[in-house]
Amino acid sequence: MKVFVYRNLHQKCWSIKSREPDYRYDRVLGHAMNVDLICCKFVVGEKGRERVINDKRKNVHAGIVGELLGFTPNRLHRELDGILESYVRLSTSIKDLPEVSYNPYYAPYFFYVESDVRIDEANMVYLTDDMKVNVYVDPDQ
Repeated sequence: MKVFVYRNLHQKCWSIKSREPDYRYDRVLGHAMNVDLICCKFVVGEKGRERVINDKRKNVHAGIVGELLGFTPNRLHRELDGILESYVRLSTSIKDLPEVSYNPYYAPYFFYVESDVRIDEANMVYLTDDMKVNVYVDPDQ
């Protein structure tokens, strides 16, 4: 299932929105503590970013689009319990993978924390319960 995932600052978890055109498009499917995605693109809405800078108020304008591979549920919407619970959190060790971040005041894109280099796509993304974004990018691509 194709989804858009973003950091939910109010509930301190990840929010998962559908990106399936024929299935509740752009609706929140649920919230999770951990999310695993594949075939990912990092997206930033420039108008939303400009609003954050001008108004000094946060809004949802950046996140990750990808195929949902697994997650640890925090709270699911009732009608989707059966569908989303079939996904299982991967047991992949992510502590050695590079971390990615986004700050609308710093740059209009996601970047590697250690090097400040821009990142637009990744093979796999691991969103962790401590609100970190770790990525795997195939070096052969």
